[in-house]
Amino acid sequence: MAGLDLRKRPVVTPEKREAISAAKTEEIIDEVRSAMRKLGVPEIPQPSNAPPSLGTVNIENLDNRSLEVLYLQYVGFSEFLRPRLAELEASYAFAKAGMKRVVADLKNQARAAHTPKDEILASIQENPVYIEHDSEVLKLYAMREILKSYQSGFSNQAKAISRIIEIRKLEFEEGHRKNSIGGFRPDRPARPQPGLRRRV
Repeated sequence: MAGLDLRKRPVVTPEKREAISAAKTEEIIDEVRSAMRKLGVPEIPQPSNAPPSLGTVNIENLDNRSLEVLYLQYVGFSEFLRPRLAELEASYAFAKAGMKRVVADLKNQARAAHTPKDEILASIQENPVYIEHDSEVLKLYAMREILKSYQSGFSNQAKAISRIIEIRKLEFEEGHRKNSIGGFRPDRPARPQPGLRRRV
């Protein structure tokens, strides 16, 4: 009776490897979410109100309270999108790694089928598994870039509003300082000039 050859490994097709990779990606992300919850890190809830575009808002007409509310809206959405962007970054990285494994498997298959060397690349790019995986990588890349632009836009607009709030604060403090030190104060009579006596 012939012994079992432990050196032989089961054949994993590119299709099966792709399915395993996608499932593993979801599993890892779910495990990370679970670990974060166990650490007591709360999930950032979606803000109830989306902030308007700064192009549609006349900042000069907003009072300080309205400006602060607008600032908090932009900060809220920026922070809400941050962990979603991190998840997309991870999914995109996993997909790219999976793409490399698919290409390696397809290369091995092409060599085993004695495909001419100068035709291997074309045969890989025409393979349905490669096309599907390449489409997924491109989709994740596009989603990552779009979400990154949104998150960055909200963050930058929050910074711009914060700067306006700071300028208003400085202007208020400067005006208060001028009225308090050496300036005209309507609640106090003007001081008489030296050498003059005030008549009663």
